[in-house]
Amino acid sequence: MRKLHIPAEEVTGVMLRGFLDSLTVIPHDRIDPHGVNYVIGKFKSALRERGTEYSLAKWVEFWVYFRKTWLETYKPHLWNVYGIQRMLVNRTNNSLERYNRELNGAFLTARPNIPTFVGVIGDHASHYVTLLEDIARNRARAPPHGAFVIPQDFAV
Repeated sequence: MRKLHIPAEEVTGVMLRGFLDSLTVIPHDRIDPHGVNYVIGKFKSALRERGTEYSLAKWVEFWVYFRKTWLETYKPHLWNVYGIQRMLVNRTNNSLERYNRELNGAFLTARPNIPTFVGVIGDHASHYVTLLEDIARNRARAPPHGAFVIPQDFAV
């Protein structure tokens, strides 16, 4: 969006919840044109309410890029979670933040030496490999994840 010189206010707006992220939770065959048109319409309305003009030419370029990159090069099954069992989908980076705290807590100093670092990382890797094997063999349960939400005003 920066390369297309889309105004920062518009970029910030379209990145809010309920706009571009809506395309990640709708059926793959409804992303284009239905989902794209939904996002465009909802975004134009939001801009109108704020008295901001929609940069039509720049957004036309963005949607060409989006279709080429995110519908042709990287197919929706790689980034869209529709149809995936909800408990398998992690929609936030909270698990990464938790892991970061857990990893930092495993070190006695802020900057451990290399052997200590490698040892702790090895222990963590071993633990998670065992956990994944236990989940696959029904000896443990996968951690719960938050549910994703399809916008109510989007017609599936």
